[in-house]
Amino acid sequence: MKRNILILLSLFSFTFAANAQLTIDPPVAMAEVVNGDTDVAAYSSVTNTSGEEKDYVWNRTIVSMTETWTTAVCDKNLCYFTDVETQNFTMVPDETGDLIVHVYPPNGGQGASNGSAIIEVKVEEVDNPDANVTGVFYFNETPNGTVNVEKQSIRLYPNPSNGLFSIKDNGIAKRVAIFNVAGRQVKLFDASANDQFDIRDLPKGTYFVQLLNRDGTIITTKLLNKI
Repeated sequence: MKRNILILLSLFSFTFAANAQLTIDPPVAMAEVVNGDTDVAAYSSVTNTSGEEKDYVWNRTIVSMTETWTTAVCDKNLCYFTDVETQNFTMVPDETGDLIVHVYPPNGGQGASNGSAIIEVKVEEVDNPDANVTGVFYFNETPNGTVNVEKQSIRLYPNPSNGLFSIKDNGIAKRVAIFNVAGRQVKLFDASANDQFDIRDLPKGTYFVQLLNRDGTIITTKLLNKI
């Protein structure tokens, strides 16, 4: 698992570095969709580091998505309708603009936790397509597979968090493991029902919070955004 994730992120890092005139941060964005959700967003941004005003175009590719879901992209200018797959925009030197992907589960979000999506958005310079970056947006997915979100009563709060968080309705987890997006375990806690967990020393970003029972079996994995 770790090897596959590291290979994927290495490819993103190469793209990020090879196109220093245009950057994307983060190149991998993730969000959890639970029952009742009708609009969930995963967030990234692009920056023009070329030193000149540039015209860009983004193109959306739906790698995979639950059949009944729809998706849309927001850039620095607008949030677009779900059928818009490409759009041009202009950025002045050192300008940073939003690159946000939304998914919309139907039917008031009933059964939303059973769905998933992987959306790819490629941004390239209009006059120089070799200057490009790609963001991949995961919903109920990780770079190596589906996140288990079946234990709907278990929630992390607050989420996003400044680094201190608790687990709602945790009566079964005995350990809590924290993984970064590269698949590396960065924290491990013993857990009880009223614990507060401290990851304030970790960088801002998205983390996987894995809850385990006494014998080490994974109960569920949640996404936590540290701000």
